[in-house]
Amino acid sequence: MSQFFQFYPFLGPQLPQKMASFAVVSEFVLHEMRDRCRVQLTSAEMGSPVMTTVLLDIDYFLAQPNGVKIAEALDWVETAHNEIETVFEGCITDQLQAVFDEDKQ
Repeated sequence: MSQFFQFYPFLGPQLPQKMASFAVVSEFVLHEMRDRCRVQLTSAEMGSPVMTTVLLDIDYFLAQPNGVKIAEALDWVETAHNEIETVFEGCITDQLQAVFDEDKQ
């Protein structure tokens, strides 16, 4: 996991190292507690015994009711988009980014 992700489950040396499944969830506070960003990395059953499939899910949302005025909504959307990109890039390693770059070509 550490080859591809910078956000992944940590297994101490006393624990078994082969997992049947996993789920890691963290929620980050942003913009003076107005916003939250929930990041989840979970295993997914895809039926391949030789390949591990994972799902990285990033949700960005308002933590405070009425935290954004209607006139500021588009600015908030732009902020959310930028934060999601930053968090995504923070979750993956350069090695995984290179795999994505190869797929674009």
